[in-house]
Amino acid sequence: MRDQRPHTADEFLRSVREARVEARRCEQRIDELYAQCERITPNYGPLLHGGGDDHHDALLIAAAEQARTLYDRRQELLWQINLVEAFISELPDARLRSVLRLRYVDCMRWEDVVKGMRVYGYYYDLRHVTRLHGRALNEARKAWDGWAERNGYKEDTGNVFN
Repeated sequence: MRDQRPHTADEFLRSVREARVEARRCEQRIDELYAQCERITPNYGPLLHGGGDDHHDALLIAAAEQARTLYDRRQELLWQINLVEAFISELPDARLRSVLRLRYVDCMRWEDVVKGMRVYGYYYDLRHVTRLHGRALNEARKAWDGWAERNGYKEDTGNVFN
């Protein structure tokens, strides 16, 4: 996903699931790094002669740098998810926005989308929700070119999810 620009509304909407998975992996790795640092630091104290342990210093510095890189990547991914939400929010019909938000942003299965639509006051069966989804995708495809142009997603800009 990194260094790839979505070329269609469908790709853009589907990119959320991958972004969520990658963001979660970043979070898990950051947690692992912090746990590793906590295991190193209790044994790491001032020595009697004022010296330090260069090996522990190097490990802590490397862990901190890796954690910063992972944190920055996680922020990029969350920004991408917010962009997808912004794109969906510009669609004119609230029902279509709801079905896209539940399916793509919230990564719900169809049965859960039907239940989620009820929260918004739309009491539709699965068949009707999937038809709405088709209409929503058509509306998203129509809106994509203009939105992508305004937000730097056209191929000639060279921008990548920023």
